Amino acid sequence: MIIKYEKVKKQNISSVKDSERKNIIEYLKGLVDEHCQKKPDEWFATRDLVGGDNSDWRGTPLQQIYENRCDEYKSGGHATEEAEKKAVSQAGKDVGRVLKEMLLMDERIFVKEDGFRGTCYLLEERNQFQGVITSGENKGDEFHILATCRQLIVA
Repeated sequence: MIIKYEKVKKQNISSVKDSERKNIIEYLKGLVDEHCQKKPDEWFATRDLVGGDNSDWRGTPLQQIYENRCDEYKSGGHATEEAEKKAVSQAGKDVGRVLKEMLLMDERIFVKEDGFRGTCYLLEERNQFQGVITSGENKGDEFHILATCRQLIVA
């Protein structure tokens, strides 16, 4: 499935305030850009970008998602330790939703696959050709072609 053809919609995530959304999206875009530059042929999932060795969100816009979830669960009557566990789990899901929103808004095309590691994405390689038509009825008109270079096989 090519993700770009899905309808772009703002995800309704209670832990992401509108005032924080832009910074979170910009931060995730930076992580995706870095991944696409260093490993353009490798699939990535949310946890590859912000989990594992990258799960310390302090000092990043993602920290606010976690803190908002902690506050939500603590005010819901959960014990502090239980609230923090739930907040970690839900914040990761929230980041995944914002990542999908960011990828849909991106000018690049990403292929999407659901698998063992969750939803994974891969930058779709494209070549762009442009020029001017030199003969015929449309002579002098400019043309622009976007061609896919990676073969997508769906089993």
